[in-house]
Amino acid sequence: MKPKQAIVLRSDLNMPVGKLIAQGSHASLKVFLDKSLIDTVRYSSIEATPELRLSFKIDTEHEFDWLVSDFTKVIFGANTEREILEIYSKAKEANLPCSYVEDQSRLVFGKLPTITAVAIGPGDGSKIDIIVGDLCPI
Repeated sequence: MKPKQAIVLRSDLNMPVGKLIAQGSHASLKVFLDKSLIDTVRYSSIEATPELRLSFKIDTEHEFDWLVSDFTKVIFGANTEREILEIYSKAKEANLPCSYVEDQSRLVFGKLPTITAVAIGPGDGSKIDIIVGDLCPI
């Protein structure tokens, strides 16, 4: 089956559309950032701003195919924090790349941190379907 990435967002938080998009984007990118290595950190002598060079290992053929193909993503909703953490645990147990986002926005949620999203994959679409199969697409 074609590789894909599933993004699961907390529907119980009633996030505005922009916040939903941001949290899903964070989760999608975080899958790669969580396994990245900082190769170098340089500071520009003119502006004193850091320049980071990151590298990350592509662990599977599915990840490579996804990166050089069409970045297929499917979006789902989860009803509770517990549900989203269970999905994350299932993905870890299935040895799929995954990450979750803990948002720090007191203005939106009032408490810190708030788990808002999880990304699974990119990986084998059939393995991802087993984990997200009972969720509602959004």
